[in-house]
Parts: sequence; C-alpha cells; structure tokens
Amino acid sequence: MKSIIMYIIVGILLWSCNKKSDKNIHSIQNGAYVASINESGELQAVNSKALSLPSIGFRYGFEFKLIQLVENGQEVAKGDIVAKFDQSSVKKVIIDLKTKLELEQANLNKTKVSNEIQLRKLETSLEEEKANFDLKKLEIEKFKFESAQKLKIKKLEFEQVQLKLAEAEKRINLQQIIGANELKIQQLKVTQIENDIENAYSALEKLTITSPINGIVQIKTNRRTKLKYKVGDELFLGQSFALVPDLKKMKVLTKINELDFKKIKVGQKVKVCLDALPSVSFQGKINYLGKLSKPKDTESSVKVFDCEIVVEESDPRLKPGMTVSSEIFYADFDKVNFVSNDCIYTTKGKSYVYILENNEAKQHAISIQAVNSKFSMVQTDLKKGQKLIPIQEITKQKS
Repeated sequence: MKSIIMYIIVGILLWSCNKKSDKNIHSIQNGAYVASINESGELQAVNSKALSLPSIGFRYGFEFKLIQLVENGQEVAKGDIVAKFDQSSVKKVIIDLKTKLELEQANLNKTKVSNEIQLRKLETSLEEEKANFDLKKLEIEKFKFESAQKLKIKKLEFEQVQLKLAEAEKRINLQQIIGANELKIQQLKVTQIENDIENAYSALEKLTITSPINGIVQIKTNRRTKLKYKVGDELFLGQSFALVPDLKKMKVLTKINELDFKKIKVGQKVKVCLDALPSVSFQGKINYLGKLSKPKDTESSVKVFDCEIVVEESDPRLKPGMTVSSEIFYADFDKVNFVSNDCIYTTKGKSYVYILENNEAKQHAISIQAVNSKFSMVQTDLKKGQKLIPIQEITKQKS
C-alpha cells in the first residue's frame, strides 16, 4: 500500500514539474546568466520646483497667512494657482503710500512755485542793479571835467554799483542751483514713493503662487504642527510649503547593502517595478552611488550606501512617493549552471535542491554563486536537464 502511495506522489510531482516547466525552469539549466540584486526604494522626480512664500520685503510684515491652497497630490498645469496668501498688510501699505505720494506731489508743486517766485524777485532786483549801474556809468561821463575829488567819489559809487550788480547775478545763479537741487530732491521723493507703490502691487501679485511647471503638488509638513500645511497656517518670508515635481523624468532613491556595494557601479542597468503594479516594469540605470556608508536605521548594525536610479522611460503611472522594487543587473555569465529559485532550499547557511531518484525525493547540496529575481547560478555535480522538485511540493509532501 505504501508503495502505491509513493508512486502516486512521485507521479504528481513529475506531472507538476512538467506542467509548470514548459520552459524547463524546474531543472538544471546551462547557458547565459545575468546576476542581479533586488532593492526596494521610493520614486521621486529628478527635477522638482519648490514653492515658497516669496521674499517681498519686511515692510509688509514677517508672516503671512495661507488663505487658499490646493489639495496634496492635485495635478496642476504651468500657471495654475496653487496657493494664495493674505494681502491685507500689503494693501494697507499701498493706501499709506498713495496718501504720502499726494503729499509729496503737493510739496513738489509748492517747491516749483516757491522757486519760481524767488527767482522772479531776484531777477527784479538784478534789473534794478543794472539800472543803477547804467546810471552811475553815465554820471562818470558827466563828471569827467569836474574836480578830481568829485570824479573820485563818482568812481567809488560806480564800483559799489558794480559789486552790487555782480552780487545780484551771483544770487540768481545760486538760487537757480539751489532751486534745481530742491526740485531734484523732491522729485526723487515722489519717484521713490511711486516705485514703492509699484513694488507693492508687484508684491500683491507674488502673494498668489502659481505652478512653474506641469506636475503634481506635494504639500510639505509644517514644523510647528507636524502636519501638512493647510489654509490658516502662517509662513515666514521665503519659507517653502510645497513642491511641484516634473513627472517627465523620475528617479528611484534606494540603499545598497555594504555586502553588495562592490558589485554596483554607475551606469549599470536596472529593471524597476511598481509594487502597486508588479507586472509593469521600466528600464533604468544607476546614476549615483554614495561614498559613505550609514546605518540602515537607528537601531541596525547593518551599513548601507545611498543609491539613485534614473528611470529612462516616462509614464503617467510613475508618481512621486510610490514604492518600487529595483532589480540591479551587475554581471553576465556564459555557459554556467543555474536553477529556479523555487527549487532551492536553504538551511543553516547551506543550500540544497531535490531530485527524483529511485522514485524518491533526494537532497543534493549546491553552492550558490550569484542570484537574480528568478534564478540562482550554482555549482553542482548534477547534469543539465536534471529535473528538480519545487520546494513548495516538498513542503506539501512533508505536511
């Protein structure tokens, strides 16, 4: 009876191996083999644009309140509004500046009129001095034949008129210079306020944040609340609150175990699979390897190196933050033996495969030289084509 049961089990195993092995995967195979390692990681955009409260100047305040914000993960096109900040403080500055501008423009007009009046007075005084000059000059002509004493007096009076005329001309020149400077100063005050008003209107526009590119908005975490930013939160000038990644070019951030680090080089090919869609894969390559190791986590003694993989394909299914599995191909071999990972049993640091021998499952030791996601390259005395029993079937038999 036991013999009959054994034949039935052997028959089931043979049928199972043959059925699952249209490509003969449950056997010792020989040929070309590609070695790889598998690491999990997270998708990120290669290029991301940070969104922040712009540095519009402290005259409007240090903090501004969010009054509008799109949802985290919302798709946006270039130019779409992502956020708005409270504009009341800027509008108040604009009102004050406009009032000040009216005052300074009035002062400018007043200065123009005052300078004009002062200049006209000086010009009148100059005309009077010119008239006195001409009069004294005629008097000297009349006193040519008078006594020397009288002529001397007239000459002194003429010299005095000359000095007064020169002084009047200097006063006009000086007033013109002073007046021009006063007007220039006042005009600069007006221009400065006009520029301040223009800058304030520009600041108003900057408080409406638009997306610089097409992408998906990733809201950052508020350090104060430990939650993602939301309407009502206040931000300092220059503080970043969101990212808009460019989804056309994605990368995988992962870590390489220190035991595998020497196997990995920049430029090696990678197959990237989404954990959410394991049947879908994308081509990639190693773009960066860290130079210094670090603990895998705070309580681990395992050391790892940072690794960055660039995905060479663009696909709308690739989103920042998604978890992926990356198969990194690090070596090619020709004419080597390899077996399906489904057929390898490992215990106490040693590996085995099972074959059918005399209608019984027999254990054979193997030495694993390299692995990939489906097969392991092995050293064994078994021959190419030798049928193997999947470990799953051995486990079922034992149970």
